[in-house]
Amino acid sequence: MKAIILAAGEGNRIKGITNKPKCLLEIAGLSLLENALSCLSREGFQEVILVVGYRAELIKEFGNNFEDMKLTYIETTLYRTTNNMFSLYLAREHLYDGAVILEGDVLFEPLILKRLLDSQQDCWAVDNFVNLDGAMLTTDQEGKITKIEIIREISTFPQGHKSVGIIRVSSDMGAKIASWLDEDVRRDDTRIYYDLVLAKRLDKHPIYICDIAGLKWAEIDNEEDYRKAQLLFG
Repeated sequence: MKAIILAAGEGNRIKGITNKPKCLLEIAGLSLLENALSCLSREGFQEVILVVGYRAELIKEFGNNFEDMKLTYIETTLYRTTNNMFSLYLAREHLYDGAVILEGDVLFEPLILKRLLDSQQDCWAVDNFVNLDGAMLTTDQEGKITKIEIIREISTFPQGHKSVGIIRVSSDMGAKIASWLDEDVRRDDTRIYYDLVLAKRLDKHPIYICDIAGLKWAEIDNEEDYRKAQLLFG
């Protein structure tokens, strides 16, 4: 199993703090990327696929510090006109053996990754409602995801589970996701989150939640998120 980190975006909402790629943003002295790679290394991952775009050279330079891991870079020049589904599409060949998919703007404590890997199911790390926008997941009584929505207005956030931005997929599901990504790219539907690629096909393969409520994590989309993360991890 490999890990795929999606880190191509420009991060326009965080440019008041840094003009580097968002994954290199430091919180409590640790960058988001360093945290992710360290957690993956701790769990025995030896190869990580990094999909990069905006100022990719800085990420590659930083990656030289991780000599004990094989870092494979996939570079896109279309990061301004596509969304992270296209980044995952570019890395689709690495889904066939199963993978952990991480969004590059998330800071998390190591136990979150461990809990995800300990699960025997295709699963998506989620928390209870938090004061963040983004992907909201609805489940049935067995924890199987039945609906995925992207919520931007927090006051309309319905009862459900907030995506942490980390999912684990088996080789079977990985192959299906690769096929679904290819279908959507062929339709030129490249400006959506990969969450919505799955949302359209939840009846094709079950995926369950992995509840990490009570563990520390932060998604950094803007300056307010950054300040909150500094308090949480500082």
